[in-house]
Amino acid sequence: MKDKIISILNKKIKNSHLLLFFIFLIGFILRIYNLTILPPYTDEYNHLLAVKNIIEDGFTDYDRAYLLSIIIKTIIQNVNLLNFDQFLFWSRVPGVIFSSISIFPIYFLGKKIKKEIGIISAFLWAISPWSIGIARTIREYSLYTLIILIILALTVNLFDLIKRYNKKNNFKISLTLIIISFFFFYSYIIDHLSTLKIGIAILLISFIYFLIFHFKKIGRFIKTPSSKKLLIFLIFFLSIPTLIIIIKIFLKNPHFSILNINNNYQYLSLFFCNKSQVLNWWREIPGCFTPVLFLLIGLIWSFTNKNKDYFLHLFIFLGLLIFYTTFLERYFRPRYISYLLPFYSILIASGLYALIENLNKKVNKKNKIFYLILTIAIIYLSFNPKNSVEAPFIKDGSPSRLVRLQS
Repeated sequence: MKDKIISILNKKIKNSHLLLFFIFLIGFILRIYNLTILPPYTDEYNHLLAVKNIIEDGFTDYDRAYLLSIIIKTIIQNVNLLNFDQFLFWSRVPGVIFSSISIFPIYFLGKKIKKEIGIISAFLWAISPWSIGIARTIREYSLYTLIILIILALTVNLFDLIKRYNKKNNFKISLTLIIISFFFFYSYIIDHLSTLKIGIAILLISFIYFLIFHFKKIGRFIKTPSSKKLLIFLIFFLSIPTLIIIIKIFLKNPHFSILNINNNYQYLSLFFCNKSQVLNWWREIPGCFTPVLFLLIGLIWSFTNKNKDYFLHLFIFLGLLIFYTTFLERYFRPRYISYLLPFYSILIASGLYALIENLNKKVNKKNKIFYLILTIAIIYLSFNPKNSVEAPFIKDGSPSRLVRLQS
């Protein structure tokens, strides 16, 4: 007798593309509904004025996340605007689209652990109140989260090509390195005022992960005669942007210092404390029991199943969490640390899948019904879909997750 819960996630996910489309649709509706219910806040006005200046004068002095301003300008020029509300609506639409599309690279990254985990990760992202709130603003966070996830997916694919090295893949490897190098350049030189550069930290952590977990395969790659020229190419294209990063780190930065240690535990509380439950999927349970439970279950499952891919997301999540709580010198805003949310979603999805799988695989038939009920009870007591459903209906001035995102 097949497990009733696993059969829903399983069946080898034959209809995964259709399922992903429905997840995308859910995420898109939650993000676009009541899109103008909140008025613009300070930084949104900056983008709105930048778009207006670009349309009327051909340039703007506000060059932070200039790419986003150009995208909004292109949309505005192709729609018929009757009032400011419509201007605000269409200016916020790109964030909705980019956040919704992020479902697909999140699925890809989660699928590297296990296909079902990819599906759950995508769904958690789609219904995340935090992600919904970020998407409904005229800021770079949704666009740059998508770009970072795509670059990370390319990097993960690069790791796979190196692990199973074949000289026929030299072009793919070289092209990927060129794209990564351009990302380095764009983040630190062209759009140096925005938060896109956090993607460089994510890539550096991913390279550290690769060195630790696939050291032997890297050694075999280096010893391969046909890989020597490619290795020189790799070092050349990565050394230049890495050097730029090191220089930037040691230059004075008003928002970041490796010399001054801060104890900004408010960022930690966004993921683990009860007061952050409105930003996430959780019900009100005292302390940090719920997220820690799923993180521990996922960690234990990855150890017992020797799943190395899980640790990529754990490394990125913990590495960035240390950075934000220790080295960031800036006032507290949940939107700043929203780049961790995709990896948090994948880690929680791993724990959720492990809970379902272990409770239904490692028990005898007599206890199946009991553990099925227990599994459902744990999920019901942990997750609160009301947080997601209510996100588009929150009004300005209320003590809501969206106001906290925009304060």
